[in-house]
Amino acid sequence: EDSDASSVVYITNTEENNYVVIDAIEEKPLHNFDGKLEKEGARKDLLQLIKVLKEHDFSGALRIVNDFLEEHQSRMEKKYYSPNIEDTIATAFAMHNKGVLEMINGVFKYAVYYFKESADIKEALLGPRHNSTLESMEQLAIALYGFGYLAESHATLRTIHSRSKSPILAARIWNSLACLHYQKGDFSFAIKCAARGSQLEALDLTATISLVNRGYILLSLGREDGRRYLKIAEEKLSHWLGSENEIVQSVRYNMNS
Repeated sequence: EDSDASSVVYITNTEENNYVVIDAIEEKPLHNFDGKLEKEGARKDLLQLIKVLKEHDFSGALRIVNDFLEEHQSRMEKKYYSPNIEDTIATAFAMHNKGVLEMINGVFKYAVYYFKESADIKEALLGPRHNSTLESMEQLAIALYGFGYLAESHATLRTIHSRSKSPILAARIWNSLACLHYQKGDFSFAIKCAARGSQLEALDLTATISLVNRGYILLSLGREDGRRYLKIAEEKLSHWLGSENEIVQSVRYNMNS
């Protein structure tokens, strides 16, 4: 593994012929992951980032990512600095993470900027259909939605859908499209999008979230069959997350209200 290219959140494969090869971005649970990274000699800023994320200290996480980006910018401004692919990819990942943290803080304007920068760099280095490129584009679409740029969000989601072959990502995109069309007042198409997201052979949790939105939309339109979808989703989510989970309680409240 290359310590610079994986210095924020992502794990990459080894360098080959002066190119960093990233076949897939692997999601890892934070539980006990920092101990493994420490044994492998990971950067201190990565270990600190994981520590504050486990504590839900998102302001602290943002400071760490900002420090990383400022350090990279300082290196670039040096007279004899020669840019390399590892640094560029690490910067793209840091920008993605900054976008996530800005979105958590509700600052969608900054989130849009950093997701766009990250997606552009990844597309140039990894290709337009790479999982990591599409992941940043998906977050960009969500940030655009939060910022009120519905048309741009819709166009980005459509682009992702045309590029991706992942049924899991497809389910998430259909779910996002359902929320977007609901916001635009196109309730009929919103229901169809939520139905597509819940019917795809994706991860159960992903499809279940689409099922929740399908139930919400139907109930908001006065359709009692929405309760049936929420009931199915509530049972599945309770099994995975526990009956006292905040999401489960929200689904249950809407189902019974």
